[in-house]
Amino acid sequence: MSLRCERKYACGAWAISVLAAFPVTAVNSVTRAADGSVVAWGDNTYGQTNVPAPNTGFIAVAAGEDHSLGLKADGSIAAWGRNDNGQTNVPAPNSGFIVVAAGEFHSLGLKSDGSIVAWGAGEMDTKGPFPNYGQSNVPAPNTGFIAVAAGYLHSLGLKADGSIVAWGYNGEGPTSVPAPNTGFIAVAAGYLHSLGLKADGSIVGWGRNVEGQTNVPAPNTGFIAVAAGRYHSMGRKADGSIVAWGCGPSQNYGQCDVPSPNTGFIAVAGDGFGHHSLGLKADGSIVAWGAGEVNTGSSPDYGQSIVPAPNTGFIAVAAGGSHSLGLKGGGACCLSNGTCIQLATQSACDAQSGTFRGLGSSCGGDLDGDGIADTCDQCPNDPNNTKTPEGQCVPAASQWGLAILGLLLVTAATLFIRERTITGTRSQVGRVIDPTVAQAGGARRAEKASGR
Repeated sequence: MSLRCERKYACGAWAISVLAAFPVTAVNSVTRAADGSVVAWGDNTYGQTNVPAPNTGFIAVAAGEDHSLGLKADGSIAAWGRNDNGQTNVPAPNSGFIVVAAGEFHSLGLKSDGSIVAWGAGEMDTKGPFPNYGQSNVPAPNTGFIAVAAGYLHSLGLKADGSIVAWGYNGEGPTSVPAPNTGFIAVAAGYLHSLGLKADGSIVGWGRNVEGQTNVPAPNTGFIAVAAGRYHSMGRKADGSIVAWGCGPSQNYGQCDVPSPNTGFIAVAGDGFGHHSLGLKADGSIVAWGAGEVNTGSSPDYGQSIVPAPNTGFIAVAAGGSHSLGLKGGGACCLSNGTCIQLATQSACDAQSGTFRGLGSSCGGDLDGDGIADTCDQCPNDPNNTKTPEGQCVPAASQWGLAILGLLLVTAATLFIRERTITGTRSQVGRVIDPTVAQAGGARRAEKASGR
């Protein structure tokens, strides 16, 4: 069979056999969710948009040709969708992961110790039969990695020293990293090509170039992120714009036509197995273009570029063969006037000169009823924001205690003054109402003085 043959793109009898082996459960599906969860849409032939429950606690997503991965906050990976090569069978122990990547028939997970775990097709270092080309056989030493990317039948790993390790199928050269293999800070893997972002803001491309996907347009400077599609490539500039190239005449589905206004992007994703692109805006919305801007229920338009409403609160995106993933997240953003914005992104909060409370944070209630959400309230238990000289909030209980003590002191002082006043009055009254006593005493003192 042809190496380039795929289920959705003119594969003849092989495509028919694959479709027969994997019955269609739903052509188009949308999974909606709230904060900290995954929204999935587009082709659902293999359940790749059926996010498993509980759809909470996700911090990153990755999309393969027909399967999806979600990284949980506890370091575990949830995988769903097509599994004919074991690409959704996460190996034990399913813990300690910090990055995920999804290929055509395999998956990658980067551990916190700098090692890569790979599963699915290509677990053995073989050169066939299709689709096994060693793409899941990580070269030794499996240490010191800081990023990963998964292509059609190849894999990339970025080392902490700025070098790239590439393995798997090398037809048309996607694993032949050009010299000098130094100074890289990010990687991306497409169908049969690869991209590396240098620390100086330039992009290096290698592998298949029939559609111009490795011809980085000038000026090749100022890039801060890269993404690889099937036959196209993209780079995000420091000014928030996206540059796209490739998309040769026979493979142009509009995936290189970034919609206007081409500003405010904070992330970009290309589907390495299809023909659409995704961009995440600073306001938490997703822009999608290319194949799938309509939903015909057939290749290549499964609605993968129709972002479901509400198109807000997203913090990450991933593009698969004909499906898309968006991660809902953000957190509470506290503005200087006390207003709290929920489902904000870090960049959106910064743009409003706010204080971001962290991923997954919420505005909360208003315990003291002062009109300021507890998350943004300096003293959530005190509407007056009472503080000690050291700047610490005085607990409500302490405030009541101080109030009672103060009342007692005032009462005691009042009683003391009153008692002194009464005592003094009694003394004065005695002298006024008993004059005879005073006169008699004076007479006796006079007699003694005269010697009587």
